[in-house]
Amino acid sequence: MDSYELTDRGKIVIAVVVAVILLLLPSAILLYKTVTSPPSQPTGTPNSEATGEPPPTLAEPTSPEIKDSPPPNGGGLYPSDNPPSNGGDNPDGQSPIPSPDQGHSSVDPVGGTLSFSFFPDRQTTLNRETTSMLDTFLSSPNNTQDSFIIIEIPRVSDEDVEKLMAAVVSAFAAQGVGEQRLTFSTRPSDVSGGAIDVNLYYVAHQGK
Repeated sequence: MDSYELTDRGKIVIAVVVAVILLLLPSAILLYKTVTSPPSQPTGTPNSEATGEPPPTLAEPTSPEIKDSPPPNGGGLYPSDNPPSNGGDNPDGQSPIPSPDQGHSSVDPVGGTLSFSFFPDRQTTLNRETTSMLDTFLSSPNNTQDSFIIIEIPRVSDEDVEKLMAAVVSAFAAQGVGEQRLTFSTRPSDVSGGAIDVNLYYVAHQGK
């Protein structure tokens, strides 16, 4: 048999081949494991392929539903059982106390009378409604040169009388009526709800 003897060059080639094999072998093993192993599942999530169930889906947020509903009591601003009074009586049968800006005044130019309410605790002058009726009252045929204007009031304190007299005299002075034509008279009645009910009428000079 023929014998072979490795040369130095052959030894070097064999050493290089062995070194290359040793370097590539771990990489080949890792690549094989990566290709053959199944993909890992996220932590806490069951394997849908193993259980046969589809993966859970995230529910989309829904906006709140707005329903149109009719307002109570047929859509009115006031309950049907309690309609606005419009200046009428209260449900308990008592008349509301008027404010200084409103008040309750009535005038009769034919009869020559004027009535209004005065609140001494809230007023220092006559309210706008009463002031606007003075023209009508002074246009009465009973308003003559020899007539007096009687201001009839209930029995009240001196302080309230002073407030009322000052307000009445000032209002008539603005209409050109002097204080000498005004006469204050009291009647035996009480004050109701803090209001002084005032009545005005004409009396001829001869009948005074």
